[in-house]
Amino acid sequence: MEYEVEELLPIVKELTEKYTSKESSSVPYETARMLMEAVLYCINEFWEEHDNKGGIAALDGSALPDARLAYEKGRELVVGKVIKAMEVYQEIMEDFQDYGCMNYGDTMRGMSQFFLRYDVNFCPQDHLLTLDYPCRGRDTDKCGADLIIEYLECILREKKELEMYDTEEVREILETIRPEYEELFLDNICEAVKKFKGEDM
Repeated sequence: MEYEVEELLPIVKELTEKYTSKESSSVPYETARMLMEAVLYCINEFWEEHDNKGGIAALDGSALPDARLAYEKGRELVVGKVIKAMEVYQEIMEDFQDYGCMNYGDTMRGMSQFFLRYDVNFCPQDHLLTLDYPCRGRDTDKCGADLIIEYLECILREKKELEMYDTEEVREILETIRPEYEELFLDNICEAVKKFKGEDM
């Protein structure tokens, strides 16, 4: 469902006041755009979750939620995704093995920065990280918490697949594929190992 700009502006105005700690009602164009995108991101979260079915009473009693309610409910969904992403990340980092691959290790250890710097209020659409390690099945159209949770769930699946092999066997395969793999291997480890062993991916 699309809302008129007039329905969105009051929400953006409130965010602007929070952003400036009520010291100013105006912000640079780039900031105003960021805040509008934040509102739209949360509203889209709501509608994706409810698959355009509504099902929540609007503030004025109409059948479909108004923009403010969709925004607030969507923001709650984003917070839930961040919490879930943190749980998945903690599971990944428990006994994490990077097999000596710098790109993989740096990307996963650097993921902690997302949880330290993610701004669910003013910029939930920004996932902050470049995610240099390529995981299989990543949807490049996603952003913000949506991208992070999908990425981490993908990494967790791959981690479980890799744990079916002996650690040294994985290292030896990677070294066979690329002798300087520790610093130069930029591909997906799980895919490389399965392909090397002739297994279905």
